[in-house]
Amino acid sequence: MDDDRCEKTVIGKVSVEAGWHIYRLRTKNSQYSLGLRLEGKRVAALRRLSSGAQDINVRDTAPMIGGIVAFDVPPEQWAGKVLEVAGVSTSPIVSITRESDVNVITELTSPGAIAMTRVQPTPAPRQKVSRQPKYDESAYPLNFLEYIESAHILLSTVAREKKAVEAIAQDRRALERLQIALAGCRMMADTLAERLSRLADGTR
Repeated sequence: MDDDRCEKTVIGKVSVEAGWHIYRLRTKNSQYSLGLRLEGKRVAALRRLSSGAQDINVRDTAPMIGGIVAFDVPPEQWAGKVLEVAGVSTSPIVSITRESDVNVITELTSPGAIAMTRVQPTPAPRQKVSRQPKYDESAYPLNFLEYIESAHILLSTVAREKKAVEAIAQDRRALERLQIALAGCRMMADTLAERLSRLADGTR
C-alpha cells in the first residue's frame, strides 16, 4: 500500500502537506490554480478561478502539459502549452505565478478534499447528446487546431495506461467500443491527412 502521509510545510500563511507546489495560471480566457504534489503519491489538483465560467475543481494522478507528464515539466516551460487534468483541457498557458490565496491553497492541498468536475449532468442512458465542442469564433481557425492537439493528448494518455487497455480487452463489449472508436479516429485522421496532402499539391 502506498504511504500517502507527508510532513507539513508552510506556503504563504497556510500549513499544508510537504511536496505541494501551487501556481496560478492565466490562459487567453481563464485563470486557474494548479497544485502539484511531487512527494509521496504524486497528484495534481486544478481549480478554475474565472468568474462566470463552468465550475472546475478536479484531481488527477497523470496530468499532462504539452503532451508530457506535468510532473516532469518545469514551470518555466509551461507557457504556450495546453494543460490537461482529469479530462479538462485548457487553452495555451499565457503566464505562471505562485499562488498566494490562502483559501485556494488550502482547498487544493487538503488531503481529505474530494475534487470533481461540476459541469453538465451526465445524460441518462440512450439520451442523445451533442459531441460538437463549443468554440470561440474569434479564435477561428486555431481553435480547431487545439481540438486536434487535445485529441492527441487524450489518445497518448490512454495508450500509456496499459492496465486499463488490458482490462478493456477482457470485456467484449468494451473492446468493441474501443475498436469502433479507434477506427473512427483513424478514418478522421486519414481524411485530414489526405486533405492536407491535396492542399500541399495545389489541388482541392
